Amino acid sequence: MPPLPKTGSSVAKQKIISMVKAYRDNCRQLSTAGLQKRFHALKEETKTAWVSKQDLLSFFDANPAANSMRIYFAAHDAATAPVSIPEYDGQLTVIFVPAKAYFGEAGQLKIDDLLTDDGVPGANGFIPGQGLDDFPLCPPTCPEGDNLEADV
Repeated sequence: MPPLPKTGSSVAKQKIISMVKAYRDNCRQLSTAGLQKRFHALKEETKTAWVSKQDLLSFFDANPAANSMRIYFAAHDAATAPVSIPEYDGQLTVIFVPAKAYFGEAGQLKIDDLLTDDGVPGANGFIPGQGLDDFPLCPPTCPEGDNLEADV
């Protein structure tokens, strides 16, 4: 079988700024308006989430059968928002799911999610077969630092 296809490429800063601006001017603006109607006038849709390199490496270490990950776009609700951060209710998030990409008998690319309902946390705290979520979302917590905010 041939090697798996390359799934991404480097993206220049100006293209990132343009894409983030398009999200904020279109999707985020509409979603914020919906959240404000549903919750309160100060509620805002997610701008960013972040994950540490160590968490990504630990995620793959806990899922050795995974050769990739699928990224699902999702939203928190009252039942899934972290107890310590009820402000996440209604907000956009991403969930990383361990996946295995391979070629089927006819040569077509196939990707299986490697999710299970059980598992014991490994030494790194990650449970094999479970997704990675609970990323710090901005807002409500927007750490300062050198980021795209001034450019978008």
